[in-house]
Amino acid sequence: MPFTEVNHYVPQWHQRLFLSPNEKEAKLHYLDLTPDQIRGKNGKLYTMNAYRRLGPVNCFCEKNLYTLTFGEQASDVIERYFFGEIDRKGAEAVKLCADYEFGKHGAECLQTLAFYLDAQKLRTPKGLEFRRVRYPGRTHQDTLYLMGHLSKMHMTIWM
Repeated sequence: MPFTEVNHYVPQWHQRLFLSPNEKEAKLHYLDLTPDQIRGKNGKLYTMNAYRRLGPVNCFCEKNLYTLTFGEQASDVIERYFFGEIDRKGAEAVKLCADYEFGKHGAECLQTLAFYLDAQKLRTPKGLEFRRVRYPGRTHQDTLYLMGHLSKMHMTIWM
């Protein structure tokens, strides 16, 4: 299996829910809050265009956001197995809730949806930074481990 280097903190399937089926291009309106800056030949600093139209593959993602490192080795186990399972089940739960098709699996569907929403709160760069500030002296690696331990925290509070 190929290594997942670019990690989406808003899954691509979730982003596609906000696209109109009538649009020619499947692109979102994207505002980069920290656009790149380049220095011109004259020495003047120019800011790149902050507003862009990008497809879900290029939105709400960062390189190696969930990558665990062990010396020289890197692992995408968080992206592949932890968030992979949450996103797969979350997609089903969101679809069932949006279509009002709970049926006999209503309680399980709502619990899965709550777990997915909890993960969304934890997995963003803002959520990871919040944990890093709350627990000083932690590295990014420590913050990722902490994220795993705190999963289901918000779900428990909400339920």
